[in-house]
Amino acid sequence: MLAWYRAHRTPELTRVAEALAVIGGVQVLPLITLAIVAGLYRAGARAHALFLALAVGGATLLNVVTKLIFQRPRPDVLEAVLREPGFSFPSGHAMANAAFGIAITLIFWRSRAGWPVAVLGAVWAVLVGVSRNYLGVHYPSDVLAGALSSLVWVVGLYLLMGQFRPSLRGSPAGERDNR
Repeated sequence: MLAWYRAHRTPELTRVAEALAVIGGVQVLPLITLAIVAGLYRAGARAHALFLALAVGGATLLNVVTKLIFQRPRPDVLEAVLREPGFSFPSGHAMANAAFGIAITLIFWRSRAGWPVAVLGAVWAVLVGVSRNYLGVHYPSDVLAGALSSLVWVVGLYLLMGQFRPSLRGSPAGERDNR
């Protein structure tokens, strides 16, 4: 699959993939997450703010620990557009962005923005994951493992927190379920 991506690289697609890597990476995604956490907190949706922070932060911590356990080398550097430090499995970009997309979907699901947020979150996570393969810095299994790990982590966290913070299951804006 990585050979297919390499054979279909174009300068335009490479620029898009590199931009996704930056936005979904350690410099920008945490700032986006913190901005949304702050907005939720200011809006009085403290359980939602805590959930988003724990979802993305916990996925990041889980990723670091998992990489240290498996220590899988990255794909051949000759295949890659970028050079990334550290181990390959699971993809940190895929894991953090999937956690972000799933968490904001769960937060806004009962609001009017539910479907658009769900679609945007899913599309975003898929685009970031595909970009990691396109750039040659991860195997497809790294991306899949990162996304699935985040799915299990974030949904499990949501169910657990919902037991102790029932307000988490409502809309952050206090809207009624319009479905």
